Amino acid sequence: MAKRKRGKQEKRTERQYFRNYKGLIRKRDYGAAADIAEDIFDYEMKINDDVRAVLWANRAIKAYDKAGLFGRSGMIAQQLFNLAKRSGDRGKMNYWGKRAINSYEKSEEYGRIGEVYYGLGRLKKAERSLKKETPIKARRRMGVYMGGIESIMEPDYEFRKVLLLETVLSFVFAGLFTSYNFTGMAIANLSNSTINWIGAGFFIMGIMGLWGLLRKKKN
Repeated sequence: MAKRKRGKQEKRTERQYFRNYKGLIRKRDYGAAADIAEDIFDYEMKINDDVRAVLWANRAIKAYDKAGLFGRSGMIAQQLFNLAKRSGDRGKMNYWGKRAINSYEKSEEYGRIGEVYYGLGRLKKAERSLKKETPIKARRRMGVYMGGIESIMEPDYEFRKVLLLETVLSFVFAGLFTSYNFTGMAIANLSNSTINWIGAGFFIMGIMGLWGLLRKKKN
């Protein structure tokens, strides 16, 4: 992360802001203190001083949490989550993502929780979070941020189709290999024991496929 060298005037200005911030914290005016911290955070982000941005972000989050403004603290954490994502820092993504989710859970902003989970690649949790929102808000958020749940979950839906086909075919072949009526015991001159073993194998594959489908549905 970048840390820019500061001039004397900048340092004096920041010290003044910090004194104001601490004074408001002592007065328990947490909302006003958080506003100051967020303003400095935004400034540090604009000049790409990530180190100072994180410092003021933590101050803003702390004050917003004490003021009960959890949505605001979640938004700051999410900005740092997005910054970590752009830089490819998975450790910081997990850290700031968790902080954002914790804040959004307190403010019941399920759509934003879904955004963070989506950014982490945890699509199932993103889907579940978005479904907790009101239909209008969820539809708008899915359209703007994610292109719809269907597009997010499309690979998973395709996998379910393949798994369903495999399950059905396994049970069909299990029936063919174990039924005297269908096979007539004349499949490639195989013995009765071999045919039964093959049928049992297909049956087990079918059971595993069925279990997989039920597990997917539960998740």
